[in-house]
Amino acid sequence: MPLTNVSEINNDWGICGFASSIAALYQHGGAVGNVVDTTSVNQLKIRLLAEIKSFLVTLQANGNITMLNGIRDFTRSFAPNTGHAWATFTIEEYINRIDTACRGGTVNGTDFSMAMTPVAVVEYLKLNGGMIGTRLTGTEYIANNVILGVGKLNTSSPHNGVLHWIYKKSDSEVYNWGEKKTLADTLKDVSGAGCPDLVCQIVCA
Repeated sequence: MPLTNVSEINNDWGICGFASSIAALYQHGGAVGNVVDTTSVNQLKIRLLAEIKSFLVTLQANGNITMLNGIRDFTRSFAPNTGHAWATFTIEEYINRIDTACRGGTVNGTDFSMAMTPVAVVEYLKLNGGMIGTRLTGTEYIANNVILGVGKLNTSSPHNGVLHWIYKKSDSEVYNWGEKKTLADTLKDVSGAGCPDLVCQIVCA
């Protein structure tokens, strides 16, 4: 199964932080690579949801309320108006939605959008992926094997304006929305979708 399948799931689900993280873990090797290479699309969806739930439950068990509230508030910030479902997003309801969706071994539904803050992406790669050297940096130099935060740069916006995450293996291999393109072409795509600026990068190690 090509790695593009991971980012393609994000097209419907709105989990770009996790999709990009799974791509980084794939390049890192180990169990995640085996799952991506050998499972069906449905099994991959179940694994993605299981990873998300595991991360959230671990944060709850560790008492990391600050990070959980950060994810909640960031997700709510994407609501276009108070009537949108994102406006009332909670971690507990999201976990329940995962449990309901995965009953019977087949994923039902596509409403799994959740906005990962920069520090949450870093924490996921450390906690669930064992990538303890992962760190958040600026964009003065764009490295390889990084997750790029794109959006509308604004220091007064949540997380300096990050709106979307993409995984960059190299300048010629960037994964986003089910496609593998060059960095230049991917940046054109996200710019046209309302994310013209590089805001930050997460170095995966």
